[in-house]
Amino acid sequence: MPKPSIVLDDETLCYGEQKYKIKFEIEIYATDKTVGSKKIARQTIMEELEDLVYEVFEEYYRFKGNEPQIRPNADINVSREAIQFEGKIKNNIIYRR
Repeated sequence: MPKPSIVLDDETLCYGEQKYKIKFEIEIYATDKTVGSKKIARQTIMEELEDLVYEVFEEYYRFKGNEPQIRPNADINVSREAIQFEGKIKNNIIYRR
C-alpha cells in the first residue's frame, strides 16, 4: 500500500477539531499472461485490477475515486495507469467530501 499524503484541511476554531485531507495514488501495471493454454490480455487484467482497487477504496474505505489515467511506460509490453483516491478524515472517520 502506498504512503498517503495527509494535509491539514481546515480547523473548526470554536471546538479545535481538525479535519485532514488524505490522498492515495495507486499505480497498476499489467502484461499479457498465459494461464495453462489460455492467453489473457493485459487490458482484461487491468480492468479486473481496477475493479478490485475501486472496491477496496470506494466501498470499504469510502474514498472518492477519480477516473484512471493512462501513464506512459518505457516497456511497450506493459500497460500502466494511475488512480487517485481522496477523502477527509475527522475524528477517525473518513468523509468523501
